[in-house]
Amino acid sequence: MRNLLAAAAACFVLPLGAHAASVTVNLTPGTLFTTDAIGGFATTGGDMDGMLVTGTFAGGASETLTFNGTGGTAGSTGAGSFSVALNGNSFTSSWSVNVSSGLLTSLQLQGAPGDTIFDVATSLAGGSTENSENGRTFEETSNLSGAIVATYSNNVALTGDAPVGDLYESLFIDLSGLAGGGLSSTQTLAFRADTDNAAAGSSVVPAIPLPASFPLILAGLGALGLTRKRRKA
Repeated sequence: MRNLLAAAAACFVLPLGAHAASVTVNLTPGTLFTTDAIGGFATTGGDMDGMLVTGTFAGGASETLTFNGTGGTAGSTGAGSFSVALNGNSFTSSWSVNVSSGLLTSLQLQGAPGDTIFDVATSLAGGSTENSENGRTFEETSNLSGAIVATYSNNVALTGDAPVGDLYESLFIDLSGLAGGGLSSTQTLAFRADTDNAAAGSSVVPAIPLPASFPLILAGLGALGLTRKRRKA
């Protein structure tokens, strides 16, 4: 499964209730992010200060809001053209999305600024990162009509380890397939999507890739060493 995730995006169609929107889930490795340790798997809406949420509307206009704790286990983006809120544990509680004006066609949740990580079910990933336990893959709980595509991207791994495939830095929710072409001000989207947090003192950061020329540099140094040995001989 790890090789499959590293090679290409994986796509899953998840069956839901008869009146819910159909949901397609994509897993895309994207850019690798790392963290020193997972702080725990019982993450609430009050534990994601700094996460960025971008909403895009019909016509192409977009707005980026910051998710912050609002007290106890609750958190929200606050007021804007749209809002995203979560009260409780992300494994068992539903996120809610509301629109004040316009037609919302997509949401992009970027966890790294809030040291937040999206955790899918181990049955999809084929394993679980240390201290992450089983996750919950995106599922709609509001019974809207139409189709939703949820794309997890940017694998997250423990520093020095290869990614297992269960943790992601970003969640993109395409709402353009809903009846009416998006989420309107008369509707509420509710969904479950599990999250973890980086351990205290750790951050979720992009892995530092080696320069493309690094293997050539190593090969050159090896050849130089070999030449010196021959001269000494």
